[in-house]
Amino acid sequence: MPKRKLTREELLETKVGKRTLKEWDLRWEPLANALSEKHPELNRTVGLFRTVLKGETMYIVCASEHKGGIEKGLQRIRGPEQTGNKSYGPQMIRKNRDQITVDILRVKDVGIPSNVTKALKRAMVNLYDPHWAKPHRRRMQEIRDGIRPSD
Repeated sequence: MPKRKLTREELLETKVGKRTLKEWDLRWEPLANALSEKHPELNRTVGLFRTVLKGETMYIVCASEHKGGIEKGLQRIRGPEQTGNKSYGPQMIRKNRDQITVDILRVKDVGIPSNVTKALKRAMVNLYDPHWAKPHRRRMQEIRDGIRPSD
């Protein structure tokens, strides 16, 4: 029997590390000039960053390596197209870089931050269902069904 999809309220009460997803969700911080400037202060900061377009979370990135941290993830998006950043999500971020905002979520004081960060990304993706992270077939089906406009 397939696993039942949790409601938004159930997801928000899910524990990730020491906090509920609702508590984590309140900790997002805006990051000015995220895609146009370097942020060396985030070099050793483990966590997530998300891109937001017109109030909607479009893509969530996990930065679970202590060495490099969130800045390394941002640099992969800002940098030239390469193997690790040429999928649909990063392409759409680059295409819309002047219209999106970026928020970061620092993961610290929670046991093994890299493990919590990975679990937190899965939970946030379940919560927000970011459009740019959806597999191609699912996105195309939503466009055909009239649920989403084509990008």
